[in-house]
Amino acid sequence: MDKTTLHDQIRIFDPETPIEEAWTPPSSWYTAPEIYDLECRTALARSWQPVCRRDQLPEAGSYVSGVFAGEPWVVVRDAEGEVRGFANTCRHKGREVVMGCGRADELVCGYHAWTYTLKGELKTAPRMAGVKKFDRKAHSLPPLRAECWGPWVMLSFDPNAASWLDGIEELNQ
Repeated sequence: MDKTTLHDQIRIFDPETPIEEAWTPPSSWYTAPEIYDLECRTALARSWQPVCRRDQLPEAGSYVSGVFAGEPWVVVRDAEGEVRGFANTCRHKGREVVMGCGRADELVCGYHAWTYTLKGELKTAPRMAGVKKFDRKAHSLPPLRAECWGPWVMLSFDPNAASWLDGIEELNQ
């Protein structure tokens, strides 16, 4: 589907149509890879998503990982009890650092054993000691916005997203 066709597909549905005359969006909105890519870049990338339950992170080192809209993520409870979110992609070769859920004192990539603290900081990078100007801080896991709400851990891939909790407080006013 080329760009013109993508725009045509989106324009098929008129959101101003009165409900008694409305039809559902075209099936391509649910099946076309181009529509999904557009959704990922626009709506999904900017939204908050529930990714796990808070009780899945009962103690320091507990983690849960997954993939949302093609982006690997991990949430962990650090040693101070704070829930943190990170892009779950090793900064060395791009492999997912951890998979599934569990408990660990540090996050270790299974490819070349780059090791990250529970705060996402690169702790060890085997065989990088001789590399000049290697900046360990620049290779930390990219943080994602994580907030707890009731039993849920919410995650946003948008560093500029308004707090999930701000939106909830607005609803209560």
